[in-house]
Amino acid sequence: MIETTVRLFTGAFKAFFSNFESFLKICWAWFAIMFTIQAVLGVWSFETQIASGEEQAPSLAAGIILAVLGVIPSASILVAWHRCLLLNEAPRLVHLKVGGREIAYAGRFLMLLVLWFAVLFVMVFVMSPLFMLSGIGGGSMVVLAIMYCIAFLLLPIIARVALILPASAL
Repeated sequence: MIETTVRLFTGAFKAFFSNFESFLKICWAWFAIMFTIQAVLGVWSFETQIASGEEQAPSLAAGIILAVLGVIPSASILVAWHRCLLLNEAPRLVHLKVGGREIAYAGRFLMLLVLWFAVLFVMVFVMSPLFMLSGIGGGSMVVLAIMYCIAFLLLPIIARVALILPASAL
């Protein structure tokens, strides 16, 4: 299982650097749009903070908006990237495609994200108090180290489940 994970990460690293021009063609337009949105939300957040005197709410709202708006561009980029690598599709100079395939990819990505957050939730809110009560975790650093070890052991499983993403891009 570890060999597969290492092979996946090594392959991704090599693919990125050997296809860097394609990567730039796929990403630059989406990055420009998201950067513009981020700049506008940053100015709005800053002006709202000055006007209201509150620091948390506008920044939190801007972060949530960016996270929601970032799902579709990310899906579009990743679908084009997987299709470029797996089907040798050459990207156009400007890639801003959003269709059924990208929406389905975003749905599967969000499903995996919910799965990962469920694992983290169990680790933080269930296991941490159990370690503290049982005396295994004498300090927070021990509990944190144990949780990171568990997350590291789960990484190969999550990497294998994440293989549905390239498959859905095809």
